[in-house]
Parts: sequence; C-alpha cells; structure tokens
Amino acid sequence: MAAKSFEQEWSEKVEKVRSSRFWRQVSSPPPGRIEPASQKPGRNEVAIDADWTLTCEGDISAEGPARIGLGDLRRFLRTRFGVALRKKGDGPRLLFQLVPKKGVTRWEVAFDLRVEPDQITVRAPSEVALLRASLFLSNYWSLRRNLYLLRGRRRIRPAVELHVGADLWGGFCTTQAWIHGRENDDNFLELARMGINAVPIMTLLEDYIETVPSPKFASLVNPRARENRDRLAQLARRAARCNVHLLLMGYNPKLAPDHPLFTAHPSSQGALQSGGAFRTMCTSDPTTRKFLIDSWASLFAEIPELGGIEAITGGEGFYHCFMRSQNAADCPRCGRRSGSEVVAEFINELAAGIQSRCSDARLLTWPYSAGHWSGDRDQVGYIARLDPERVIFQTEVDKDSVDWRAAGYAKNIWDYSMSNVSISERCRHQRRLCQDRRLPFSVKIECNNSIECLNVPYLPALENQRQIWENARRLKPRAIHSRWLFDGSCKSPSEELGFWTIWGK
Repeated sequence: MAAKSFEQEWSEKVEKVRSSRFWRQVSSPPPGRIEPASQKPGRNEVAIDADWTLTCEGDISAEGPARIGLGDLRRFLRTRFGVALRKKGDGPRLLFQLVPKKGVTRWEVAFDLRVEPDQITVRAPSEVALLRASLFLSNYWSLRRNLYLLRGRRRIRPAVELHVGADLWGGFCTTQAWIHGRENDDNFLELARMGINAVPIMTLLEDYIETVPSPKFASLVNPRARENRDRLAQLARRAARCNVHLLLMGYNPKLAPDHPLFTAHPSSQGALQSGGAFRTMCTSDPTTRKFLIDSWASLFAEIPELGGIEAITGGEGFYHCFMRSQNAADCPRCGRRSGSEVVAEFINELAAGIQSRCSDARLLTWPYSAGHWSGDRDQVGYIARLDPERVIFQTEVDKDSVDWRAAGYAKNIWDYSMSNVSISERCRHQRRLCQDRRLPFSVKIECNNSIECLNVPYLPALENQRQIWENARRLKPRAIHSRWLFDGSCKSPSEELGFWTIWGK
C-alpha cells in the first residue's frame, strides 16, 4: 500500500477534529438557561424584562458587525434568560446608537453606556464598538446571573488595544499547513466573546509571491499564489466581520544553499542556517530587503482586513542572517554589522511598508530566544533602534528568571510557568526601556498552558492565572498576547478571567 501523503493525513485529521463534540462546543455560543441569582434589583439599578424593546439607530450595514452583535444579544437573552425582547412598540427600550467619528481605527472599541429607568443607551463611533458592547453586556449579565444595570453614565473601554490569542481549538495550530474549510466558518464570534481581536496564523511568504519586480527574483514566484491569496482574503474578511483580525506570523523564505535566486542575484545570498541546511535572504542588501518588504506589504494592499504581522525575530520564523547561523560572517554584508542593527532596520522598514498600504495594520516584533544572535539578555540595543511610531515590542512575562522556593531550591523559568506568577526582572527592565522611548509594549503570557503541563484549564490553578493576568495588565501594555497556538482557545475559566482583567475592574 502506498504511503499517504502529508496532505491526505492532514485532511483526515482536520475532518476528525471537526466532527468532534468539543469542536462543535467551542465553535457555538454558550447554550443552556442561566439560573437567575436570588437578589432583587437595588434601588439604583434598572432591570430588563420582556417589556423592553431592542432597537438601533444609525447607518448600520445589513450583515456587518453591529447586526451580528445585536443578533447575538437577542439570542443570548432568549435562550439563557428566557427573555424575548420586542422589536417595536412603546415602553422601555435598549437602544444601540451608531454615531460615526472620523479617524477611528478598527482597534478602538470604547463605547458609552447610559442607564435610565426607561432607556438604556449604548453609543459608539463604529459598528465594531457596538459589537463589543453587545458582547460586554451578555458577558456581564452572565456573570451576575441577572439582567440588572446600575443607573448612570459610564465609558467602557478595554485596557489594551490588542488582545492577541490563539484561534479556537481545532482551528489553527503550530503547523504551517492550511486548515481547509476554516475560511468558510462563521464561528469567529466565539473568539470575540473572549475579548480576542487578533489571531496569529503561520504564514510562509513564498506561498503568496505572485509577481516579482525583476527577473532576478523570478524563481520565487509561486504558481498557486493567486489561489492562496484568495483563500487568505476570504478568511480575513470572514473573521473581520466579528472584529477579529489575522496577524500574519511571518516566515521569510528559507532556501536551499544552491537555490537559483543566489545565482541570479548573488547579493540576496544570506548566511547559512541550522548547520548548513538552508540559507536566508540577506536583508542588508537593499534590493532584497525592499523585495521582501514589498511582498509582505502587497498582502495588506490587497487584503486590508488583515490585522498586521507578528514577527518572531529571535530564534524562529522571521528569518534573517543572524537567526540560526553558526557564523553571521558567512554573509559578507551582515558580517560587518550587529544583529540588533540589521534586524531593527528590517523591522522598521517593514512596519512602514505595511502601514503605507493599511494604516490600521500593526507590527509586533517578538525577539523570542534572541540569544542565538545576541548576547544581550534584555535586548537593550535592539529596543533602542526600533521605531516607536510604528513598531510594538513584545516580551515574555517570566522568561529567563529564577524562582526560589521556600524549601531552598531554585526553579529556572525558561518559558512559562503555572506555579511562578511574578514578573521577571528582565520583563520589568524591558518595560522601562520601552517606556523611556515611548515604544509600544506587549507582554506574552500563557493562560491555560504552561511548559510544565499543556492545556489544563480546569485544574485548580485559577488563582495563579488571575495573578498572571493582573500582572500583565499592571505593565500597562499596548497589547497582551495571552496564549500560543498549542491547542487553541476553548472558552475556559482562565480565558473568562482574562476578559474581565481587560474589560472590567
């Protein structure tokens, strides 16, 4: 019997995942009735019941984010509390108002909430903010187990601009293979329900190179690039309807040492990597650097719904001459420069390139395990060279720290820990460096996961998880990256804690 191809094996695994009960569960809205709490509404609270109507005002699109949110809120009230709000009529009403404001980005989702005895008004400058308001209310009422709101006015906004999280369990994971069918799914609202608005997906640039600026780069053209671009666009647009945006976790080309490109354009030849297994393209060569930047940027020109790029510039993924080279001097250009200089130059120009095509695009640089090309534990030189107007610097909350235990032994924290909840000195130092330069900062944690024991959302460790979430917020970051892609998001109690850490007090 002939051995199965990777594509065959992968398709079978995807089919099994999608037929599983757990996939269906995490992909669906929370089901079942909520047993109401026993307390009655306080003197300063307003209660919603079936006498209320739910209406909206403003130029709201027929199938856009606001309609999705309002539809979900109706479903929530009907199925979880048994309250079917009226669509028309006199009496008390829950009013969603769209009041557009110039210059509002997709990441700005603050809204105003005004609660009066006969009217509750949600006022927001964009449809995605109205969507987020509807999810806030349903999450809040679920938490309280009643349909009460405190009278008065308040402005509600998340504590961070970006909440980066893994896709739903069974969606994307650490493989570079495409999950066929994901681009047709309608379950992205379940990611938004947890407060996530950015999801990384592994993206190989060579899959999307459709045209090249000169014959020098002709060997990199992918005959399936158009098909791949159309598929990526469909996925990005599907997700964006729920205010979830894809971060391309970028992989620059890694090429055979004798690849035709290096004959056609010798200056593109970068340093050998991984013991001579492959070569990168050299970003110190201006022509090569511009080609890579324009290739990435072309995706944002064609698919503006994309959220940005997450570039792991340390030990994996966003390849450059320093990443895993035994000797950067193997590249005659980069060998004369420092790693911090080369990588920061590439990242700064890439951020400018994608934002010139899509101003809302964000670029996170994550020098994970950058010790391979830098002896600087805290990346002081790298941070000093990054563009604070365009780039977000990301680091881990606890990596490279030592946790001393009362019993007298030390535990080395080399990635993420379930038991150690403190912020490492390395993380604190990097936060201060970014603050001094006004460089946007992102902190990476692990909710549900740790290297010690993968995916344990239901073990009695929630108190530790709460402290980790709160520590992340205390750093006042622009973004929180709450979990890697090991198993995917599954709407666990820890993820619910994360929602309230960002959206509540």
